[in-house]
Amino acid sequence: MEAFLVSLKAKQSEAMRLVVAVLTAFVVIGLVIAMWRSAEVILGQASVGVFFPLLFLPFFLYTKEADRTDLLYGFAGIALLVIGTVESRHSFVWLGAASALFGLLSSMGIAFRFPAQALFLAVPPFNGLGGLLYGYELRLHLTALVEKMLRSIDSGTVTKGNLIFFKDNWFLVDQACEGMAMGVATMVIVAVFFQRVTMQGRLSIALLAPLLWLFANLWRIALLVITGIAPGRLAHDGIGLVVFACMIVFPLAMLALLFERPMPRSEAASLQAPGRALLILLMPVSLFASLIGAAEVRNDNDLAARLAGGSDTAVIHRFGSGTQQTIVLEKHNLSFFGVGHHPRVCFEGAGFAFLSEHEEHLPGGETVRMAELRPPGGGDAVFVYWWFQSQEGLSSDDISWRVRELRGSPVTQWNVYGNHRSQVWKHVLQTAYRK
Repeated sequence: MEAFLVSLKAKQSEAMRLVVAVLTAFVVIGLVIAMWRSAEVILGQASVGVFFPLLFLPFFLYTKEADRTDLLYGFAGIALLVIGTVESRHSFVWLGAASALFGLLSSMGIAFRFPAQALFLAVPPFNGLGGLLYGYELRLHLTALVEKMLRSIDSGTVTKGNLIFFKDNWFLVDQACEGMAMGVATMVIVAVFFQRVTMQGRLSIALLAPLLWLFANLWRIALLVITGIAPGRLAHDGIGLVVFACMIVFPLAMLALLFERPMPRSEAASLQAPGRALLILLMPVSLFASLIGAAEVRNDNDLAARLAGGSDTAVIHRFGSGTQQTIVLEKHNLSFFGVGHHPRVCFEGAGFAFLSEHEEHLPGGETVRMAELRPPGGGDAVFVYWWFQSQEGLSSDDISWRVRELRGSPVTQWNVYGNHRSQVWKHVLQTAYRK
């Protein structure tokens, strides 16, 4: 009888492991989809490589005693993943898939050292919101610095917005050149080295890492301009990876060797975990494998529909025809965590270059954002105005509308654009003050 109970318990344990393994497989698939969709919303399909910092997650792996109570976190994450899928909320899909993965792996005795979880969850918002709030200004400063560097090669180098004119060609410094993904990867590698160095080493690495990130980003942009590699190509991300390895990882690794601290055998073994590292690497490897042949499909005949991204209920209004046409995009049901609705994301994703951007005042004292854009392939400039409107009023601030949305006040984002500034401004006034 006792042998039968032991055998039954072993079979139950084996069945539980099988269930957890199947659930983990589904969650990994969901996580890959979430990574793809999040990157597509932020930068377009050709830039899913923004998630390369996840390749460093295996450095944080360690084994522990399996705890079935962690399954509760896994099931909670699966519930959030399902809600995000049904409601088309990409942030929920990402958070749900990540939480489910951590919970299910922990129940199997595979865990991550802090701050792996925090960095993992920080990748999409850091790339998206970080780039949206201060990334464009950073890009303009980097573009100006790169211009000064390149003048030693070509004295005719000039900049206009985030465009660099170098050797008779214009080069677009795109959103990927802001270095947000490289910044996250730098934080991850710093956290890895922190586990292996003394306190003096941690201080040295913390002070040096931001400077290395800045100079690496400058050299990456300079190399892209010199080689003329356009955004959206795999070589564009490849140069970033090479520069990251040579100018950030290698110097920090040398510094870590100078301040290396002795580690107990058990701790050193838990940090290596080669077998389980391969399990986690399947996720980003499958992601990057999907990058082969990935290209953003552009349909110039449906430009307005593509610019309506970031909203699941966008309405397109067209006034006039030909070069006199003005288009008004009305975007509803914006995601609190989303950035795909923003003109700096959707217009750049369609190939436009921002030449300038500033605030303009309406007759009632409210402000709207205005930008002058260079269309893909050149041509007449395009002028775009945008703002957020709710029952509480009109605002151009990208933070205040999220607060309003959080309070339950429905927010509409308006984009008005066209080639003739006076015509566009007329429709801005009509739209902003319509009853």
